[in-house]
Amino acid sequence: MLKLQNKHIFYLILLVALATRCYQLFAIPFSVDELSALSRLDYSSFSELIEKGVKVDGHPAGVQVFLYYWVKLFGSVEWVVKLPFIFMGIASIGLLYAIGKRWFNESVGLFSSAFLATMQYAIIYSQTARPYSSGLFFILLMVWAWTKLIQGNKPWFSWNTVVYVLAASLATYNHHFSLLAAFIIGITGVFFVSRDNLMKYVGVNTIIILLYVPHLTIFLHQLNTGGIGGWLMKPSADFLIQYIFYLFHFSWWVMGLVSVLFILSFIFRSKKNKNQWLTVSVIWFLIPYVTGLIYSISVDAVLQFSVLIFTFPFLFFILFGRFKRLTPKWNLLLVISILFINTFTLIYVRKHYQVFYNPIDKQSFVDYKKVTEEYQPVLAVINSHKNIANYYQKKYNTDSNYYFYEDVPNSLKELKKHIELNHKEYDYLYLARLSAASPLLVPIIQEYYPRIEIENHYFLGSTYIFSKDSNEQHLISKLSFENELPKGWQVKDINNKILKDTIANTHVYSYSEEFEVSYETPMEALNVCPKDYIDVSVEVTHETPLEEIILCLSLTSGDETTYWGGTNLKDLALEDSTIRKTTMHHSFQLTKQIMKNDSLIVKAFLWNKSKSQFMIDDFTISKRKGNPVVYGLIEKIE
Repeated sequence: MLKLQNKHIFYLILLVALATRCYQLFAIPFSVDELSALSRLDYSSFSELIEKGVKVDGHPAGVQVFLYYWVKLFGSVEWVVKLPFIFMGIASIGLLYAIGKRWFNESVGLFSSAFLATMQYAIIYSQTARPYSSGLFFILLMVWAWTKLIQGNKPWFSWNTVVYVLAASLATYNHHFSLLAAFIIGITGVFFVSRDNLMKYVGVNTIIILLYVPHLTIFLHQLNTGGIGGWLMKPSADFLIQYIFYLFHFSWWVMGLVSVLFILSFIFRSKKNKNQWLTVSVIWFLIPYVTGLIYSISVDAVLQFSVLIFTFPFLFFILFGRFKRLTPKWNLLLVISILFINTFTLIYVRKHYQVFYNPIDKQSFVDYKKVTEEYQPVLAVINSHKNIANYYQKKYNTDSNYYFYEDVPNSLKELKKHIELNHKEYDYLYLARLSAASPLLVPIIQEYYPRIEIENHYFLGSTYIFSKDSNEQHLISKLSFENELPKGWQVKDINNKILKDTIANTHVYSYSEEFEVSYETPMEALNVCPKDYIDVSVEVTHETPLEEIILCLSLTSGDETTYWGGTNLKDLALEDSTIRKTTMHHSFQLTKQIMKNDSLIVKAFLWNKSKSQFMIDDFTISKRKGNPVVYGLIEKIE
């Protein structure tokens, strides 16, 4: 009978790592970042690649140069492009095990590598051809060689030195944060290397610095043009807490397991493990975060979960580094617990293969193809990036009979014109909308196609099928001037300003002052959740030329305004007649941060800034369900 050994447990971890990263390998789609990188490869020379494909980006040249030659040799099919990064992700597990074994013991190495094998954080970036899986591999390879370099008795000018220099240099060319990690590791070695070997150590690291010199012109160019940050939001005060929750799948099962293992590490504590490696792990884990936080607050926002991947595995040494060397049976029991709970939550809590494999950019055209086959006739609107739309249109062999929408000036008005001209010929409308697009897209479409027949939610966007049937919107309140004033509405001089519209046979309100009609209600009365929308609409009969008429929404708490926004009539009115009836809209998506305040007051009102004369009718406030997985790869899925 085969005797259980720790190496057998490690093979099990590698097998699970291979399965989690290669599941439906041929179905893993490109991300937006990958398609952006691939769009910057079609150059005739290396110098052109650097000028047009690297300097315009915010990353060092390493991965872009690698992709340039890899794609030339093997093609640009998704799984082919991703394969090297998958292999580096798996190799990182082996390196973490080797480092943990050398610094502490086999048990620590096994527990740490089991987590790395099954964490969504590591799996996502193993399946993505960007400089994250590669950077993690280079840093762990550097640390493995670095450890042997400062501890070993072998000659300094050996293969180990070559590996150290090569891994560190590749890390500096990979990502600015893997460059930072390499710098931190190099500095740390000064405090560990023997005094006899200090000058040799400095000399070896000087070679790494000299190898980076050719890249300095690119780095300085990106720095001067704001290419290494600035488009992100400033990190919140609870960033590190959210990062820890994210690492452990936002799951109490995983966090409970980590807590149990942490407690067991004190019960089964090793007297041989040196605290120096625990101290090193804390420093290496925290310094990139602190550096990114300071830079983000004082210069440009660069801190996000992805940039911390290069040294995050040292968190496992902080948590489990006190364990003594356990028997293989104990190791197997604990490793199986880690693999099972992490894999279960990966699939059923984080829904990794559902969310990551079906991003909106891909599903916009997958769903469009289905719709054109099942619904006829259908008017289609696809909101995407042009190069991405072209890629998926070709990939899924769809027609180009759709209206391409981009959020640019006058885009909403142009879309409305398109629907106005064509809606009579089509019974259905298909919409693919990126989460970053204007939230007014849906209310504008519902003027012509009120009912949402099908709504599919994906990472970073949704697709819809609308019909002309009656709407089943979640109405909060409606002011129509046909009945008594509903609760929450304030209308100035209502008895004297209501007029009869003889053409439509309805009553309208004559608006001529700056503020005359508004609605207020406590947020808690709306029964809404984060990511839901509040939609405000009002029908305005006006003359041209248009003046400043703004439909507003505000969220306030006491004297503090949490949100204020508005939509101008000019942005939606179709100026093709002297007198026209326009339905104005304003929409706002609620966030978790806003919903933390349980004393918010929601107020909707018209701001007649120029005090023009016009008529209003059907002033409505409604709520609309948001996309629960819109940020499902980085946030908790509710």
